[in-house]
Amino acid sequence: MSVLSQIISIVKFAKQVHDAVEEVQRFKERSRTLNKYVELIVQPLEILREKCSPEELERHRPSQPGGSGDAADGSERPWKPMLLEFQNCIERILKFLKKLSNQWWITKIFKKDGIRYTFDGFNNSLMTLGQGLILSLQTEFRTLFTDELVKQWETTFNLLNLLQNDVNDIKADQKTQGVDIADTKEMVKEIKMLQQVKKPTENEGHIKYSDLSDVKNLHEGKYGPIYMAKHKCEDKMLVFKTFEDNGVAARKELKDQCRMWKMLNFSRFIVHLYGYTIDDNGCMCFVVEYMPLGTLRSVLLDEDKHQLPWERRKKIAWDCAQGLAAIHYGQAKTLLHRAITSNRFMLNEDYRAKISDNGFVKSGSKISTSKSSATYRGSLDDDETNYLCPEETVEPFKRTIKSEVYKLGIVFYEIAARKRPFQAMEERDAKQMEKVMKWKFTKKGKKEEPPSDTPEDFKQLINLCREKDQCNRPSTNDVVCTLEKMCVPELDE
Repeated sequence: MSVLSQIISIVKFAKQVHDAVEEVQRFKERSRTLNKYVELIVQPLEILREKCSPEELERHRPSQPGGSGDAADGSERPWKPMLLEFQNCIERILKFLKKLSNQWWITKIFKKDGIRYTFDGFNNSLMTLGQGLILSLQTEFRTLFTDELVKQWETTFNLLNLLQNDVNDIKADQKTQGVDIADTKEMVKEIKMLQQVKKPTENEGHIKYSDLSDVKNLHEGKYGPIYMAKHKCEDKMLVFKTFEDNGVAARKELKDQCRMWKMLNFSRFIVHLYGYTIDDNGCMCFVVEYMPLGTLRSVLLDEDKHQLPWERRKKIAWDCAQGLAAIHYGQAKTLLHRAITSNRFMLNEDYRAKISDNGFVKSGSKISTSKSSATYRGSLDDDETNYLCPEETVEPFKRTIKSEVYKLGIVFYEIAARKRPFQAMEERDAKQMEKVMKWKFTKKGKKEEPPSDTPEDFKQLINLCREKDQCNRPSTNDVVCTLEKMCVPELDE
């Protein structure tokens, strides 16, 4: 299919989505948000259709043939694979909306939670895909898009991201800025005003420690104690993580990490960062949302307490992929998490997963090639060794989106097996594996097989993410789309 015919097909589908949304009487807020995303993404495609000839469109090809959405160095994302992903996504949306409009009203009431979950998934997919596609098109066809149009896209995406947050969070934020919101009808106007006048300051994101109360020690973290507390402007519990290394250089780095993490607050699949505080001992702390079920690993290992049917496990995997995709594709530059393990994903009381510890996030273009593999191997702790990908066992290597997809595949294996990496092998041989043995196992391209009762589609995805050759691994968006297909039918039945 030519690029032009693909664009024409997408525009046609988009109009059908608009008509289908009009037919959906319930779930209006989610329907309108979805429709707005579709309209935003179709805008640049219609510009291309009007101003570019078919020959011009075909000449613009991805810089890395054969890739699945990101260049070899992880710094750019070709637009043509994203175009195909958007077409696939919009076709699934249309199918879902048509089926929803034909359902009996009482069925919609009984299945409202599943329907909302599906809407949220589509909206998040469109947001991450739309931002990446529009940025890629701007880069490739920069002369076609006016500054005014680009500014409009940025403002609208920022506004939609803010409106996805909890209403109480937004009201509290406006209160700290000294703005009085009369009612929710004025919220959009106030947010636009704040976006125009707000300027970053050195202490932006700082939370007074005296504003925290009911402090309870949860447990000892890797870098210092972790506490739970309540903020005077919040009606929910928060967590703050203490960093015991608080030299001048360390504190500057932590503030940089805090700013990077706050850039990711747009996604509901990322643990929300409220800011940082300085405790009574002078230690700097990150203040984040409280996830009551704790880490994904702790939930998976506690089979007596947590029943996890396959439907729920697939949804957890989908949440994890959405969070990582938001990091990879949600900003103008490719970002990498750099510390993917099952302990980096947190679960709320509804078993919804969010990615955390995003202070490790760094721009893909700024990550240099590592030192020798021997030095790197010696500096890893036991848990990091469990998540090595094959390219990290040779000299030199560079982290990319595809190396993080491999680690995500290991997390998916854990979700299937309900065991940490290499645990099954250690139980079989009745001895603990040393780091060098794990390193050699990974270097040879070997991988642990998911349990025999794993659904075939999920098993195939786990193995695809852990392909030895990173060129054969899917992009993070591909993983999201694959899991979406697994989850949506179960929600619509």
